[in-house]
Amino acid sequence: MTKDPYKIIQHAFISEKSMNMLYPELKVRTDLTINSNKLTFIVHPKATKTDIKWAVEKLFSVKVEKVNIMHSLRGKKAIVRLAKGYSAEEVGSRVGVF
Repeated sequence: MTKDPYKIIQHAFISEKSMNMLYPELKVRTDLTINSNKLTFIVHPKATKTDIKWAVEKLFSVKVEKVNIMHSLRGKKAIVRLAKGYSAEEVGSRVGVF
């Protein structure tokens, strides 16, 4: 895998669920709060979690807390949780999600 962040991160994945994960705190019930602050991307099929973390940090000047990968019919998806102090909403607006 070449170290080109533009080849690792192909494009943002936008769905209703991924839009809900942008917000830092989502109140499901009065006693349960889910800390999301996550972005979803379609990534290169051979990209590893470490590659994805590096590419997101390089492209968007943020710190990544965790990367989850899943395979779907549309390709390999990465769900990236940003560290505290960074806003997925802000990065999403820079990517063109809104």
